[in-house]
Amino acid sequence: MVLAASGVGLGAAVLGWLAGANLLLALFNLLPGAPLDGGRILRAWLWRRHGDRLRATLTAAKAGRVVGGGLIGVGLAELFFGADGGGLWTIVIGWFLANAAKAEAAQAVALDSLGGLRVLDVMTRAPQRVPGWVSVDTFVDEYALAGRYSSFPVEDIDGRIVGLVTLAQVKARPRQSWPTLTVTAVMTPLEAISLAAPGEELAAVIGRGTDPGGRLLVFDGDRLVGIVSPSDLAWALERRVLGAAPAPVPAAGSDGPGGGERPAAINAA
Repeated sequence: MVLAASGVGLGAAVLGWLAGANLLLALFNLLPGAPLDGGRILRAWLWRRHGDRLRATLTAAKAGRVVGGGLIGVGLAELFFGADGGGLWTIVIGWFLANAAKAEAAQAVALDSLGGLRVLDVMTRAPQRVPGWVSVDTFVDEYALAGRYSSFPVEDIDGRIVGLVTLAQVKARPRQSWPTLTVTAVMTPLEAISLAAPGEELAAVIGRGTDPGGRLLVFDGDRLVGIVSPSDLAWALERRVLGAAPAPVPAAGSDGPGGGERPAAINAA
């Protein structure tokens, strides 16, 4: 800002413009509506005032929708009164903000519905493992198509879990390469997968899944005891809506509900 005030040269003008743009961005981010930082501040204040996290989150999300709607209105006014294309960008930003706030509210309600549940209440127990050294072709024929799951923990020759392979990863590879690719070559390595313990609160681990499908591997110490997939979470939510507590999910290979994501046919890529 000091250089901009001196008015010396093009560099000062550029610095001044950047400073102004950053200031506007910072002020915009402080608007009191989720998912902006101002919305986070509002939620924290309301949470402290009322002691109700869900209520605070929903109020901040509602404020975010109001802010988004206001921006859409401003953008429409800019377009109506003949302003340049900036009005269109204002509409897009407002639409994005309103939808993000709506999604945050839905997530908060879902998390609240899962309150009191632990990971072990919804996980698929003893998921079927696959050896990392077999070919993708063998994996498809002997594991994927023989069962009803769409993700499989991968073990090495010593029986240690080294990753997770999904049907989506297999389908992303050309079919003609399957006989020469090993499962290890297409899997997500263990260090890139989020882990959970059986006794953890389910609400605390939601969103922790970092693989494309949002799955979690569940370890009791060094021992793999389960897997949590989006279908497990959806099943738990459905039972909570119906007023029932989730029953333990059977181990892989049984006919029970839960982590059994029924795979679609594996087509050639």
